[in-house]
Amino acid sequence: VVDKELVFEHGEISKVIAISIIDDFEAEKDESFAVELFDPKGGAKLGKHSKTVVTIINDDDYKSMANKLAS
Repeated sequence: VVDKELVFEHGEISKVIAISIIDDFEAEKDESFAVELFDPKGGAKLGKHSKTVVTIINDDDYKSMANKLAS
């Protein structure tokens, strides 16, 4: 769990949130996490989409993993 403050300057209406995904080279199922904006301050308001789910699609196929382990 990461809890960081996202600050919007006057007039800003959007922000990019960079999230590093570290490949562990393990054959596994897709993984998901949620990003949620909450507790706006200074008169700001959240729209109806304040939470989203990000799914990391597994890019490791089982055959190539087996070949790496066998070598």
